[in-house]
Amino acid sequence: MSEQGFGNIICHDITQQTQASVEHMYKVAKRLRPVQRLSQWLGLRSQAQTANYEVGLAQQVLFNEKLTEYCIFTAEKV
Repeated sequence: MSEQGFGNIICHDITQQTQASVEHMYKVAKRLRPVQRLSQWLGLRSQAQTANYEVGLAQQVLFNEKLTEYCIFTAEKV
């Protein structure tokens, strides 16, 4: 960011604040697995919808095993 003319760059790690959402998405995805599979088999869901479902499952593993973080960067244009 500094190479693009930004200064006062701060990284805010808000991983903990997103955990409730991550857990909720995972629980909903697990409950909806039979509906997801049937809908996909019938061609009622797009590839994007199926990918969103799979992310709901995968992100829980990524965050719980500390393989990813949720960060917001703030900066000032100098």
